Order: sequence, then C-alpha cells, then structure tokens
Amino acid sequence: MKFVDAHCHLLHEKFADDLLSVLERAKQAGLARIYCVSGLLAHDVGVLELAARHPQFIFPVIGASPHDAPRMTKEELEAELALIEKNASRISAIGEIGFEFHYFAEDEERRAQYKVFRAQLELAESLDKPIVIHSREATVPTLAELASFKGRVMLHCCTDALLAAEGVKRGWLVSQPTLKSRTREKIIGATPLESLCCETDAPLLAPVRGERNEPANVRLVYEEVAQIKKKDLEEVSEKIFDNLAGFFG
Repeated sequence: MKFVDAHCHLLHEKFADDLLSVLERAKQAGLARIYCVSGLLAHDVGVLELAARHPQFIFPVIGASPHDAPRMTKEELEAELALIEKNASRISAIGEIGFEFHYFAEDEERRAQYKVFRAQLELAESLDKPIVIHSREATVPTLAELASFKGRVMLHCCTDALLAAEGVKRGWLVSQPTLKSRTREKIIGATPLESLCCETDAPLLAPVRGERNEPANVRLVYEEVAQIKKKDLEEVSEKIFDNLAGFFG
C-alpha cells in the first residue's frame, strides 16, 4: 500500500531536532510521498532545499499564506511571486493560499488577504500550477474568488460541509485531516472517494490532543476513510494515490 500525506509542515520548529527520525517513521508506516508546505514565507527556500535532499519522497508546495498576507509589503509580494515563477518546475503546487478570517477580523487585514490571494491565483493560471486552499470561516468569499478559476484546486483541511460539497461539484480535491470530529466523519461519508485525499497538517492537528502530529499518522485517516466507505484499505490507498498523482501532475 502507498500512503501519501497531502499536506504537512516539515520546516516547523517542532521538527527541528528529529526530522530524520520523523521521515523514517513515515516510511515505516508505508508513506510513499509527503507534500511539504512552507506555510511561512521564511520557509519557502528551506522547503525547496528539503525536497531536493529527498527526491521522489518529499515534494514542495510554496506560496504566501493568508497568515502572511496582512503583513506583506508590495516588495515582499513581488519577491514571493518571482520565487514561485523561478521555481515553477520544482514545485508541486502553490499553497497554502486563501483566507484566514478566524484570526484576522479587521477590514484592512482581509483586504490584504484578497490582494495576495488574487495575485497568486493569476500566477497559478499562467503557470498551470494547482493550488492548495486555506479557508477558515471564509466559505462564501473562497467560493466567490474561485468561481472563474480554471485550474486544479485542493481544499486543505476542509471541515466545512458546504465548502466540501461545492468543491466536489467543481471537481476539486477535498483533503481530510488527522484531527477527529463528527463533521469530518460526515464529510468523508458524503464525499466520493475520487474527490478525497488525506493529510496531517503536521505538526498541528494531532489525533491525540496535546501531542505533536507527524506524517506517519496520515494512515489513521486512510483507515477511517476505509471504515466509513466500507472499502478495503488497499483500494482506498490506491485510489487516493491516483487522485493526488492526477492533481499534482
């Protein structure tokens, strides 16, 4: 079986002391691929370098997240877009990009998120790169901004049933995390297998609250998908592997 962690943050400080051990445990758990997302502008180059050291196992995803957007200067945005374009052949997708309205409630902060998001959507279309979406308490604006987007879309850590359902209609991938919830169970049940993928968002969203998450735990999501869908685990792993191969290209 080939498991894939579709979204994690290996440059996070919580992995600073034992990253090689984390990667070894992931391999022992059956992971064939890990998609490492920068999450912070400061981690972009590090993610590219990490992927270069682990070819065909770690795949880089970089972009200006909605957490960075409110603080970005015009020059920083231009530099980020240039970095993405320069490394277009190396990166698997642009992400995570979108809206974070839980922590950013001020109009000015949200306007900045719109600006940064739109710039990256335009770049993704011009480069024919898929995008990984962060949308928290922002389902309506997310769907509105993506209404005319023609590229491939993954809804990272999608725990909004409306967003997931609309994503399926639009042909997007709906990624489910390791953090357990009744909403997640309902979304898995309602989402066709061909529209699903699994992630850890490690070191965040651990299946056991208070512990550090890591890519090896993604297998737990696969097992839950198999249980809910009443399908063999190997069938689930093969289908999701194909889903992600088609998405990232």
